[in-house]
Amino acid sequence: MSWYRRLIDLTIWNSLAAGLNFFSNILLVRTGGISMFGTYALLLSSIGMLSLIQVLIPSSFAIVRMQDDKLFPRIYTSFFMGTMVMITLLCFILSLIVHTPVGVLIVMSWSVIFPFYADALFQAQNRLRSYFVLLFLIALSRIIAVMLWAYTDKTRNIEYFIILSGISSLAITFIFLVPYRHLFSIDPKAFRTVFDFLRKESVLLRQYYFSSAIKTINGHLITLVASTWVNREVLGVYSLLMKVNTFITGLARTPETVMIHREGIRRFADDIYKNTWWLGLLVQVAYLFVGPAYLYFSTGESFWKFHFFLSFLVYPYLFFSQARAKRIIRYDNSLQQISMAAFSVCVLVFTLLKFLIGFHISLVVITSLFAVASFFQYALFLWLDRKSISQNIQPQVQ
Repeated sequence: MSWYRRLIDLTIWNSLAAGLNFFSNILLVRTGGISMFGTYALLLSSIGMLSLIQVLIPSSFAIVRMQDDKLFPRIYTSFFMGTMVMITLLCFILSLIVHTPVGVLIVMSWSVIFPFYADALFQAQNRLRSYFVLLFLIALSRIIAVMLWAYTDKTRNIEYFIILSGISSLAITFIFLVPYRHLFSIDPKAFRTVFDFLRKESVLLRQYYFSSAIKTINGHLITLVASTWVNREVLGVYSLLMKVNTFITGLARTPETVMIHREGIRRFADDIYKNTWWLGLLVQVAYLFVGPAYLYFSTGESFWKFHFFLSFLVYPYLFFSQARAKRIIRYDNSLQQISMAAFSVCVLVFTLLKFLIGFHISLVVITSLFAVASFFQYALFLWLDRKSISQNIQPQVQ
C-alpha cells in the first residue's frame, strides 16, 4: 500500500472515531450542561495525574523496544498491570480530594488508561488500523452510554454516566486484547522480571522519565491550574476547545504514527515531509470547519475567533511531530525533555505573574496561554533539532 493510501485509510478510521467522540461530547454537554462538563474534565485531569507512575516504562520507549525485543511485550504487560494496581489504590486517596466515590474513580481510571496500553501494543506491531477501530467502537459505546444516561437518570448525575461509559469501554478494550491474553500473567516471577529490567535498563530509561512525566503533567496542567481561577462553565468551554485541538492534532499525528514504525519511516518519511505544508493546509481547513460547528452544537455559540487563532498551531505541530518520530525511533528523547519543559515553564511563569499582579483570568487568557506555551514548545524543539543536525553535518563537510 502506498504512503498516501495508508495515510488516508488510517485518517478515515481516526476521523470516524474522533467524530463519534465529538458527537458524544455534544450529547454530554446538551444533557448535563457546560458546568457539569467542566467537572467531568477536572476529574479526567485528576485521573491523568495518577498515571504519572507509568512513566517508569514510557509508551514511546515501549513501542520501539517491542519491535526490537520479542520478549518485551510480556515484561511491559506485567509492568502495566502492576501500575494499574497502584493507580487503583491511589483512587482511594483521590476520592477524598475530589469528593467522588472511589468506585467511580476506579472505573474511570481503568477505562481511560487501558486503551493507552492497546495503543502501544498495536503501534509496535504496526496494527494502527486495529487501534483506530478500537477507538471507533469505544466512541460508539460512549454515545450509547450518554443516551442511556439521559433516559434513565433524570437527576443527571455525572457519576452514573462515568460508570456506564467506563464499563462499556473496558469491555470493548478487553475483547480486542483477547489475542494477547497470554501476555497477562499473575506469576510473581513476571513482576520480578520487570524489576530486573528496570534495573538493567535504568541508564537508557532515565532519559525518558522527565519528558514522559512532564508530558502527562502538561496535558492537564492548565485545566488543573485554571480550575482555581475560573468557574466550571468557563472551564467547560475551555475543555471543549481543547477537545477540538486534540481531535485536530490527532489527525495531524497520523503521519507520526506511520513514521514511528521502522518500516514506515524507511518507506514514507521523505514523501510525508515533502507534503507537510499541504497536509497542514488540509488540517487547518478541517479545524476551521469542525471547531466552530462543534462548539455551536454543544453550547449554542461558535467561538470561531478562538478556533481561527488556534488553527495556526497545526503547521509547527506537523513539523514537530515528524522530527520527534525520527528521534523516538533512535531512542533519543533529549530534545523532547527540553521542549516540553518549556511548555511547563510558560504556564508556571504565568501562574507566578497571576499571584504577583493579580490580573483577571478569562477564557481568552487561558486559551492564549495554551497557544503561546504550545508554540514555544514546538519552535524550541525544531530549532534545537535543526541545530543538532547542522552540527553533526559540519564536521563531515570539513
